[in-house]
Amino acid sequence: MEKEQGWKPKNRKIHIVAEQVGYCQTILKAAKEAIPKYDFELAEVTDIQYPVNDWSPVMQRLKEVDAGAIMIDHWVASEYAAFCKQFRADPVKDSLVYLQYGPSQPEFLELGGRATEGFCWSTVLGVYGDKMGQDFRKKYLKRFPEFGDYERNTMGLVYTGNGYDIVKYLERAWNATKA
Repeated sequence: MEKEQGWKPKNRKIHIVAEQVGYCQTILKAAKEAIPKYDFELAEVTDIQYPVNDWSPVMQRLKEVDAGAIMIDHWVASEYAAFCKQFRADPVKDSLVYLQYGPSQPEFLELGGRATEGFCWSTVLGVYGDKMGQDFRKKYLKRFPEFGDYERNTMGLVYTGNGYDIVKYLERAWNATKA
């Protein structure tokens, strides 16, 4: 983001808030390995445990560390929405906040509303916005018109594309092993 979008971090610190499940711990491990490659330092890891009913202690710690970048390594959309609402009410000034995966779930936007705007997020699963992805969405909605708004329906952008990819990988594996 520094090179491509001109982001100027207020400092070179990253604060990661990480849930204690294997999925999130794997992401945490990869982040710890990658951070030094980008001339940043891992300032702190704050552990959270599902369910997170109150983000106040985390918010307090985020403010104390005051990192230029904050990563919330969690996956539950409803809890992400709650985090966004609390963060918006009392943000860590000038910190870039990255959320992984959870915002791809339709309920994130439904529960968080406008408080979800302005955060960075990503996932390695899903349907891209390119021609192939757009064609897939059109075919999906033609087959399942009851889902209407593709991005906000219960399947979202992740599950449909991921399910399709898994079936296609299986098909290719079967075809590759035919005698």
